[in-house]
Amino acid sequence: MIIQVAGLLLLYTSTVYSQPLEQKFPVTKLTDRVYIIYAPLGIPSKENAGFRSNVSFVLTSQGVVVIDPGSSVHVGRMVLKHISAITSQPVIAVFNTHIHGDHWLGNQAFFEANPKLAIYGHKNMITQAQQGRGEHWIKLLNKMTDGAITGTRPVPPNHAITHGDTITIGDVGFHVLHSGNAHTDNDIMLHIPQQQVLFCGDLVRNGLIGGENKYYLGSILAINQAMATNSKIYIPGNGKAGGQEIVEQYRRLMVTLYRTVEEYYNKGMEDFEIKSKVIEKLSPYRSWVQFSENIGRLVNQVYLEIESRAFE
Repeated sequence: MIIQVAGLLLLYTSTVYSQPLEQKFPVTKLTDRVYIIYAPLGIPSKENAGFRSNVSFVLTSQGVVVIDPGSSVHVGRMVLKHISAITSQPVIAVFNTHIHGDHWLGNQAFFEANPKLAIYGHKNMITQAQQGRGEHWIKLLNKMTDGAITGTRPVPPNHAITHGDTITIGDVGFHVLHSGNAHTDNDIMLHIPQQQVLFCGDLVRNGLIGGENKYYLGSILAINQAMATNSKIYIPGNGKAGGQEIVEQYRRLMVTLYRTVEEYYNKGMEDFEIKSKVIEKLSPYRSWVQFSENIGRLVNQVYLEIESRAFE
């Protein structure tokens, strides 16, 4: 099927799903400029076409800006179709919040629509993408989804950004926040002061316990940085957007996790012994998706971080 998006013709590849992706995953309007497509909580699968991280887009006077275009070329094309139903403006820029492929492999669809597209990402993300992390993520996601992202190829960012940068696109300024080592070593958040919106990437989640976080103390510092913006709307990498309460909730989770592991590490306990203590302390979060599957992994990651700091 051929569709027209902002004056450009695109080949929309049909998939094996019972209904088009744009019908399964609708758009939610957050402000007069900001829209989001919520991804389902859980792991990438054939049923969700590998779509796992929230996709957002912002209308500016010059065109549309997309933040984290999704996990595959198919998801990216779904986003393009949603955008074309809202505005005739072209997509003129994309931001990638970090290296994890479920957030940026959708770049391909937008690059195919506009080979002059500006794609922004942290310099460390660009380096890692150039070293083959995109191919790694394609193999992983295809394995998890029974080949649902077949046809996707990595298109890394072509513009490096870092903390303190302001990228002005049309009449909207995107302020870049990067606190250092956190969820990864290349996380960025995007603040739009005039909309009182902060795009958090995976530095904040709502309703999902992820299985990978590289630097826990750094993640807490990044969450503090997010809260300091005093935004009205915070957009997490997974789960529903909301006010500062969702950031405070996630901060409590991270601080409680770290402090509990640290307390019992200092008492000489091993990570497998500490797990039950953490589960007890984090009882308010036991209903979050993947809590039972991932809490042991998180305890181990925090344990190793604390252990490494002991030898500094």
